Amino acid sequence: MPLNGLVKITPTSVTVTGTSASIGSGGQVTFTAMTELHINGVFSSSYDNYLVVCRHANSITSGLFGRLRNSGTTATTNYRTQNSWAAATGLQAGNTNTGTSGTCLFGNYNYATSRSGFNAYIFNPFASTATVCRLLGQSEASSASLYEFSGSHSSASSYDSLTLITDGGNSTGTITVYGFNK
Repeated sequence: MPLNGLVKITPTSVTVTGTSASIGSGGQVTFTAMTELHINGVFSSSYDNYLVVCRHANSITSGLFGRLRNSGTTATTNYRTQNSWAAATGLQAGNTNTGTSGTCLFGNYNYATSRSGFNAYIFNPFASTATVCRLLGQSEASSASLYEFSGSHSSASSYDSLTLITDGGNSTGTITVYGFNK
């Protein structure tokens, strides 16, 4: 194990609702036309904090969102989010602050068939404490778009996996999870 920097993590398995998903060299997951992707066994006691790097293109204008997962069960409640996005000359913001109806830890929006990407920093998902996240994403639309997303999951549970979902259409791309050395 390297003493400095980031370490690529190879998932124990992936499951997909959609056309396909596979684990490649160095742990990179490639997915095709997916609507839900479970990246299993990436969080552990070996690391406290993680970087998730994804590039993707959606079939329609929609979002790609991340949720926490453990032992085959995806957490769908207790999320709080704050987000802002800029496109062309506009700036917008939104939040979900109820704690029970939020649906994700992070998200990235994508204009149909344009390339998008994000870096999501996830802090302490394996610890039995609240998990927080910060995401910076972008989309290659006709006017470049920028997304910033902050999220938390208030459940004091340990999570070992990550789920990606779309809110319409499907998504194709790659995702890699890195652990920050302690």
